Amino acid sequence: MGVVREINLNSIDNFSLGVATDGKYLWVLGRENDSLYQIDKLGNLIKTIAIGAIDNLPTEVAFDGKNIWFTGQQFKKIYMVSMSGVLIKSIDVSALDNELYGMEFDGKYIWFTGGQNDKLYLIDKLGNLIKTIDLALIAIGARGVTTDGKCIWLANQATRDLLQMTKSGAIIKAHTIIGITNLPYGMCFDGKYIWFIDGTQNNIVQWEL
Repeated sequence: MGVVREINLNSIDNFSLGVATDGKYLWVLGRENDSLYQIDKLGNLIKTIAIGAIDNLPTEVAFDGKNIWFTGQQFKKIYMVSMSGVLIKSIDVSALDNELYGMEFDGKYIWFTGGQNDKLYLIDKLGNLIKTIDLALIAIGARGVTTDGKCIWLANQATRDLLQMTKSGAIIKAHTIIGITNLPYGMCFDGKYIWFIDGTQNNIVQWEL
């Protein structure tokens, strides 16, 4: 386990928060310009989608195989947009949590982390709550979330680690990232590697399991 490569994002957006993968490319969510950026895995910019008109406080991005999803702190919603940036739907999750951080699509459902209540939420595409995992004693300060199909991974700022746990919330292992970043943000899994945002250096880190 460890770092494979790091991609600096300063030439694209100076305040990167989220990352997702569509299988071939990476999608970066940047707060500086409130945009989604499609890049290759070497960091070359392919496409930019402005999302500030939808929500000017975006926090994380995910991909469901066809469309892009992102969390927005301005209106406490999760949005689905097309690959060209057209708004398709939005889900109001303010009744669950007012601080939206990490998000991931697992092939059927949406996982997202909430800072107001320090919880991990599982909802369907209509916004119906399926499961809640209390993170208060596990990962206060959890930002990014992803799944490798079997386990859930959290980017935990409080302890500066990538926390591996079961889908019921049982901790498997905490993998330290001290020395890599003090501010892990969004994350995703591409089938082989975990990618996460290093908020200290504004990098994407490719991390081998």
